Amino acid sequence: MPANAEFHRATAEDVPELRNFILAFHVEDGHPIQPHVLERALQAIVQREPLLHVWIITLAARAVGYVALALGYSIEVGGLDAFVDELYVVAEQRGSGVGRRALVFVEQEAVRLGVRRLCLEVENHNTRARALYGEFGYVDHSRHLMAKGL
Repeated sequence: MPANAEFHRATAEDVPELRNFILAFHVEDGHPIQPHVLERALQAIVQREPLLHVWIITLAARAVGYVALALGYSIEVGGLDAFVDELYVVAEQRGSGVGRRALVFVEQEAVRLGVRRLCLEVENHNTRARALYGEFGYVDHSRHLMAKGL
């Protein structure tokens, strides 16, 4: 696991690189993001939306990805729950342990924030990510995620 992977909370200075990472992530995952939605998300990141925490992942002072944690509340768990909303690592760093290090980091941050349950989504075709998440104890459950845009 790369001990030199570092994380810093995304700021306005990170927006150009973060924009590229988010676009790449969404295209690779098969659900391109609309430009106005991306800009709204970037604005929330810069303005430090309290329910959204986004960190830039760096190796040797070079940005190699990002991880986003979105907070919510669940009656079912009696407290905060959260989604690892997005985790992206550039292709040349995949398999190097950066994603694993990012999961350790985001789980520690979730605990620090008082999160009682951490969830994530993964595309069915992304077997590499599914295997990694399984190693961390994430399991499929008998529920089916449904969504509606408002």
